[in-house]
Amino acid sequence: MNAIVIGASSGIGNAVAKLLAKDGHTVYITGRRAGLLEALKNEFPSLIRTKVFDVTDLESSRMAFQEMCADLKQVDLVIVNAGYGEINKSLDWQLEQAVIDTNVRGAAHLCTLAMHQFYQQNSGHLVGISSVAALLGGSLNPAYNASKAFLSNYLAGLRLAAKARKQPITVTDIRPGFVKTDM
Repeated sequence: MNAIVIGASSGIGNAVAKLLAKDGHTVYITGRRAGLLEALKNEFPSLIRTKVFDVTDLESSRMAFQEMCADLKQVDLVIVNAGYGEINKSLDWQLEQAVIDTNVRGAAHLCTLAMHQFYQQNSGHLVGISSVAALLGGSLNPAYNASKAFLSNYLAGLRLAAKARKQPITVTDIRPGFVKTDM
C-alpha cells in the first residue's frame, strides 16, 4: 500500500506514519519541519519519503501533492492530519486566522486534491483527522472547534460525493478526544 500522511512532523500523524511503515507500507510524510520529518525517515529509510511544505501555501501544497502522487503512481491512502490551534482567550484575529488557514483552507484543499487523485485512479481512502471539538463550541479557541466542525462536515460531503459517483472511494472522519500532543 502507498500512503501520504499530511502533517506527520509530530503527534498523531507521526505515530500513524510509523505504524504504516512498521507494517511495510510506503509512506510519504509531510510537514513544515524538515528536521522532524528526516528523523522519522531515518527510522525507515526504504519506506518513508518526505516532502516539506506548509498547507497554508495552496500553490506549493498542490505542486507537492502532485509530485508525491506521480512518484507513487498509485495512492491508496491519504491522511489529512495537519492542524493548528492555540489558546486564544483574547480573540486575537491573527491566531484565529492562522487556525482557519491551516485547519479549513489547507485541509479542505488537500482533501480535494486527494479526492481528484482517487477519482482518476477509481479507488482510494481519504482519512481526515478532526476532533471531538467539532461537536461543541470552544471558548478558549473558538476557531479551532469551528474548524474541526467544518472538516467533519466537509468529509461527510466528500463521502456523499464519492457515493454518488459510485466509485470505490472511502472517506473516514476520525475525531480523537484529548491526546497528549504539543497542541
